[in-house]
Amino acid sequence: MSLSTNIGLRALLTSQNALDSIGHNVANANTEGYSRQNLLISNSSPLNLRGLQLGHGVQADAVVRSVDQLLNSRIIRQTSTLARLDSQLVEMQSVEALLNEPGTDGFGSLMDSIFSSMSALSSNTEDIVNRTGVIQSTDNLINRFHQVAGEVTQLQRDAQIKARAIASDVNVLAERIVGLNSEITQIEAVGGTVANDLRDQRDLALRNLSQRVDLTVRENTQGAVQVQVDGQLLVGASRVHKMGVVTNAD
Repeated sequence: MSLSTNIGLRALLTSQNALDSIGHNVANANTEGYSRQNLLISNSSPLNLRGLQLGHGVQADAVVRSVDQLLNSRIIRQTSTLARLDSQLVEMQSVEALLNEPGTDGFGSLMDSIFSSMSALSSNTEDIVNRTGVIQSTDNLINRFHQVAGEVTQLQRDAQIKARAIASDVNVLAERIVGLNSEITQIEAVGGTVANDLRDQRDLALRNLSQRVDLTVRENTQGAVQVQVDGQLLVGASRVHKMGVVTNAD
């Protein structure tokens, strides 16, 4: 095969690889977590023939993801912060709706009713209507205290159930990340190939995990990530330290 024919073949194969990469991007345009991939090309090393350095055409070097790792890390951290604030907001709104302040059945309104009925009673202590009014307004306040106490207890139970569900989701995602760690390290250990699609899947799992817990992510030299939650190791390079929920007696 002549040198020019070989150069032409390399150019065709490289162009085919570029078209395959474009097709892969188009096919995954709506795939959640997918990062656009680019084919890196360069001129082939020249050949020494008859005392001359003759060009050897073009070659495909690698397929890389269009990902800003620093930005991706910041997105994961900010997702954790946003999810935590959203969770706090939901619980605070539940308590706000429970207290209903200001409102006709809020504590402020009920206390005003007691003071008003007692003021009326003080001006005429023998009036049976005023006496009944004090008793009724006091009963209303006591019943409201009992109602709020019961609903607060229910909110606590709901929070415990939610915490257990979150812990279960965290453990499932952690297992997923460990599995992807294993696949990525095995693929990338051979010939320096980058497991682009698997890394996209792992980044998506990390973002989903960050919606449930505050986390810190570090990648080791083999390409595996370690995940810490509140300083405790959740995901190691090859195993999961499962999260559990412990509820105090009170």
